[in-house]
Amino acid sequence: MQQRLSYDLAGYYFSLANTIVQRRDISGGDYFVNSGRTKQAGAELFLRYNITAADHHRIGNFSAFAAYSWQHYRYQDFKQLDADYSGHALPGVSPNTLAAGLDWDSRIGFYARLSYFYSDLVPLNDAGSAALDAFHLFGARIGYKIPGEARYGLEFFTGVENLTDITYSAGPDINAFGGRYYNAAPGRSFYAGLSLQLAR
Repeated sequence: MQQRLSYDLAGYYFSLANTIVQRRDISGGDYFVNSGRTKQAGAELFLRYNITAADHHRIGNFSAFAAYSWQHYRYQDFKQLDADYSGHALPGVSPNTLAAGLDWDSRIGFYARLSYFYSDLVPLNDAGSAALDAFHLFGARIGYKIPGEARYGLEFFTGVENLTDITYSAGPDINAFGGRYYNAAPGRSFYAGLSLQLAR
């Protein structure tokens, strides 16, 4: 009998002395400073559920997955001139993220993928006075894998990213001079491709 539910759970706690923190100066160059001690605690959970019970199901295989991360990263002792950032969240780290999706694989090679990603707000400076807003991203992909010998594989696919065309910032600059934290991310975008795999 096929196992329908699989999961993976992990937790960690990390105390680091002499943590290095990124800065960005007026010219756009990066430099780094010693922030003293930090505490980093977190947990990760991954779940996958096979909706159809067997590989030979007439409609193909449906499965759903979800991956959640909790990250509680804090300065334990960090003072810079007259500013005391002890207890503040480390910039650039989302305290909560969630990735989820639904996969379908047919018996004759067609497949479809629906994906979702959520990021909680991300602090952008040591003071916590600026943050990247939380956002939700959706994506979709369909394709066809040509059945063949085990030595090779041929795949055609097309898809869309940022399906709902939201405005958000990707890869923000941490502790950037003059509040220049944000980098524009692509809006709704489409792609297509061909993949050839050869086994040695």
